[in-house]
Amino acid sequence: MESVQELIRTINEYVRPATFPVSVRLVPKGGSLPEKAKQPLVDIGHKVALCQGVALCRRYGWTMCLSEADHACPLSVVVLGYRAPDEMLTGKMAYPAYVDSLEAGAKMEQLMTLLPGGLVEHLVFTPLHKETHKPDLVLIYGNAAQVARLAQAANYKTGLGVTAKVFARLACSAYIAKPFLEKECSLVVPGGGERVFAHAQDDELVFAIPAGKIGDIAQGLEETHKKGVCRYPTTFSGLLAEPNFPAKYWDLVAKKE
Repeated sequence: MESVQELIRTINEYVRPATFPVSVRLVPKGGSLPEKAKQPLVDIGHKVALCQGVALCRRYGWTMCLSEADHACPLSVVVLGYRAPDEMLTGKMAYPAYVDSLEAGAKMEQLMTLLPGGLVEHLVFTPLHKETHKPDLVLIYGNAAQVARLAQAANYKTGLGVTAKVFARLACSAYIAKPFLEKECSLVVPGGGERVFAHAQDDELVFAIPAGKIGDIAQGLEETHKKGVCRYPTTFSGLLAEPNFPAKYWDLVAKKE
């Protein structure tokens, strides 16, 4: 947890996101659950989409615990491995809303990262500063400049860049299944569902950090900040430029003969 505390410190100091960073834990059958976690069906009275669970965590500061029964979005149920993906992989869910043919829809769905069945029984979202367990993932929502800082931090040790295969739909595949299975950071553009149901803002992107990269991101944020080029808020060089005003403005302060 030392690396988690260091990540919290560096995010607060060098990124300053508008909403809480979210710890994600993929809890298998029989795994421990937080005592004060809210479960949608019990505590809200109805199901919620996965992205709503994330939003309730990052905006309300609630710890959310979702079982299969709590999910209102059938697609995320497939992403999490609760149900077989066969029907989705035909492309029927993507066509005709997102693509112009079933073939294109099938290609799109086959590129989605899905968790294997039986891996997770509960999905737990906790504000990172309240987390008492080691996260499997950390999600940070921010604007382009903030996410750029996180990408720079990820690149600090490797120089390999951060991958982003953008479909602008099924973001849960990109920020949960993909980084969890591939063990690499992921940059995600939230899709229509997350904007409509979970109120992701027009300027928000998501940066997902798998457990094994938490320490590297914390170090990368600090070191790239120290170098002076990569900072948030952005250090605009124009602030040091001399302003240029119309000549007649200077009549206001001209010396009298």
